[in-house]
Amino acid sequence: MQALSLSQDPHAAIRKYVRTVQPLLTEPQDMDAYATALADSSLAEAWAYQRTFSEKGPSRQRLVRKIIDFCLTRE
Repeated sequence: MQALSLSQDPHAAIRKYVRTVQPLLTEPQDMDAYATALADSSLAEAWAYQRTFSEKGPSRQRLVRKIIDFCLTRE
């Protein structure tokens, strides 16, 4: 995921990789990168992704913040 984030279109590369390979995203930075990549193309998909995590878990809270930050600080 880190290597993909250095490509010319990192969000598209990350989305394509996860959809094709379907890796188990267990690292917070990988989950964050995928949520941000989803938000880049579809806020609804990013929101649906964060909803797959436990409502009381730290991952979901972190992803919600990442998605909102991405939307508010987007160029």
